[in-house]
Amino acid sequence: MGQKTHPIGLRLGIVKQSSSRWYADKDMPALLKEDELIRKYLKTRLGHAAIAQIDVERRPGKVTITVHTGRPGVVIGKRGAEVDKLRDELAQLTARKRPSTWKRSSGRSSRPSSSATTSPTS
Repeated sequence: MGQKTHPIGLRLGIVKQSSSRWYADKDMPALLKEDELIRKYLKTRLGHAAIAQIDVERRPGKVTITVHTGRPGVVIGKRGAEVDKLRDELAQLTARKRPSTWKRSSGRSSRPSSSATTSPTS
């Protein structure tokens, strides 16, 4: 039997980037748990929206959640109503403000993906 390696763990930092981009000294376990909670919530809430990847990026006082989806219209909703509702639900879930970026991932690698950016609420 050969030794097996995890395909994503093997490529991290070389070909693929990590899905969480932040650094913390003391709060790392709590932040990891929060990232997992965010991902699980978004996958269940937006299960019908063809989510490919969820990235979490943290900066001091600001968290950016990027959702790569094949159906951005389902996520955004009419006039951004769903995005605003989702942002409020995430703020309630984690007790912080959540500016979000929504990206549409295309199945073809030759075509650049279109993106829709929402501004943070005050």
